[in-house]
Amino acid sequence: MYVGIKQILHHHLTTNDVAKHAAIALVATCLLVAVAYEMGPFNAGRGAPAQIVVHEGDTLWDLAQTYGPRNADPRRTVARIQELNHLTSSVIRPGEVVLIPQS
Repeated sequence: MYVGIKQILHHHLTTNDVAKHAAIALVATCLLVAVAYEMGPFNAGRGAPAQIVVHEGDTLWDLAQTYGPRNADPRRTVARIQELNHLTSSVIRPGEVVLIPQS
Protein backbone atom coordinates (compact mmCIF):
# COMPACT_ATOMS: atom_id res chain seq x y z
CA MET A 1 0.00 0.00 0.00
CA TYR A 2 1.46 3.36 -1.12
CA VAL A 3 1.35 6.24 1.38
CA GLY A 4 2.11 9.75 0.08
CA ILE A 5 4.07 12.51 1.85
CA LYS A 6 0.95 14.64 2.22
CA GLN A 7 -0.81 11.81 4.04
CA ILE A 8 2.15 11.30 6.38
CA LEU A 9 2.50 15.01 7.17
CA HIS A 10 -1.22 15.46 7.59
CA HIS A 11 -1.40 12.48 9.86
CA HIS A 12 1.59 13.45 12.04
CA LEU A 13 1.59 17.24 12.08
CA THR A 14 -1.47 19.39 12.50
CA THR A 15 -1.43 23.11 11.77
CA ASN A 16 -1.12 23.83 15.49
CA ASP A 17 1.88 21.51 15.77
CA VAL A 18 3.61 23.27 12.90
CA ALA A 19 2.93 26.67 14.48
CA LYS A 20 4.28 25.46 17.84
CA HIS A 21 7.43 24.10 16.22
CA ALA A 22 7.94 27.34 14.29
CA ALA A 23 7.52 29.41 17.46
CA ILE A 24 10.01 27.25 19.35
CA ALA A 25 12.50 27.51 16.49
CA LEU A 26 12.11 31.30 16.40
CA VAL A 27 12.67 31.66 20.15
CA ALA A 28 15.70 29.34 20.02
CA THR A 29 17.17 31.35 17.13
CA CYS A 30 16.69 34.64 19.00
CA LEU A 31 18.39 33.23 22.08
CA LEU A 32 21.33 31.96 20.04
CA VAL A 33 21.75 35.36 18.36
CA ALA A 34 21.67 37.14 21.74
CA VAL A 35 24.27 34.78 23.21
CA ALA A 36 26.49 35.12 20.12
CA TYR A 37 26.29 38.92 20.36
CA GLU A 38 27.25 38.90 24.03
CA MET A 39 30.19 36.60 23.31
CA GLY A 40 31.35 38.65 20.32
CA PRO A 41 34.81 40.20 20.17
CA PHE A 42 33.63 43.76 20.84
CA ASN A 43 31.80 42.75 24.03
CA ALA A 44 34.42 40.38 25.39
CA GLY A 45 35.06 41.41 28.98
CA ARG A 46 33.27 44.72 28.67
CA GLY A 47 30.17 46.15 30.29
CA ALA A 48 27.13 47.21 28.33
CA PRO A 49 27.61 50.56 26.59
CA ALA A 50 25.93 53.67 27.97
CA GLN A 51 23.40 55.46 25.78
CA ILE A 52 24.09 59.19 25.79
CA VAL A 53 22.00 61.87 24.07
CA VAL A 54 24.21 64.40 22.28
CA HIS A 55 23.72 68.04 23.31
CA GLU A 56 24.71 71.25 21.50
CA GLY A 57 28.49 71.65 21.65
CA ASP A 58 29.26 68.02 22.57
CA THR A 59 32.22 66.35 20.88
CA LEU A 60 33.29 62.72 20.82
CA TRP A 61 36.30 63.74 22.90
CA ASP A 62 34.06 65.31 25.56
CA LEU A 63 31.79 62.24 25.64
CA ALA A 64 34.81 59.92 25.86
CA GLN A 65 36.24 61.85 28.82
CA THR A 66 32.90 62.32 30.61
CA TYR A 67 31.20 58.97 30.09
CA GLY A 68 33.96 56.60 28.96
CA PRO A 69 36.03 54.26 31.12
CA ARG A 70 38.06 55.85 33.90
CA ASN A 71 41.80 56.24 33.33
CA ALA A 72 41.38 55.28 29.67
CA ASP A 73 43.16 57.09 26.85
CA PRO A 74 40.43 59.34 25.34
CA ARG A 75 41.86 58.74 21.84
CA ARG A 76 41.24 55.02 22.21
CA THR A 77 37.77 55.63 23.66
CA VAL A 78 36.88 57.97 20.77
CA ALA A 79 37.96 55.27 18.30
CA ARG A 80 35.84 52.70 20.15
CA ILE A 81 32.84 55.10 20.14
CA GLN A 82 33.21 55.54 16.38
CA GLU A 83 33.43 51.76 15.88
CA LEU A 84 30.47 50.99 18.14
CA ASN A 85 28.27 53.61 16.47
CA HIS A 86 29.49 52.94 12.90
CA LEU A 87 30.67 56.56 12.56
CA THR A 88 32.92 57.41 9.63
CA SER A 89 33.81 60.84 11.02
CA SER A 90 33.82 62.62 14.36
CA VAL A 91 30.70 64.65 13.51
CA ILE A 92 27.81 64.19 15.94
CA ARG A 93 24.61 66.20 16.12
CA PRO A 94 22.37 67.29 19.00
CA GLY A 95 19.60 64.77 19.65
CA GLU A 96 21.56 61.76 18.40
CA VAL A 97 21.96 58.84 20.80
CA VAL A 98 25.56 57.69 21.02
CA LEU A 99 26.69 54.43 22.59
CA ILE A 100 29.70 54.87 24.88
CA PRO A 101 31.81 51.84 25.89
CA GLN A 102 32.11 51.43 29.66
CA SER A 103 35.30 49.45 29.94
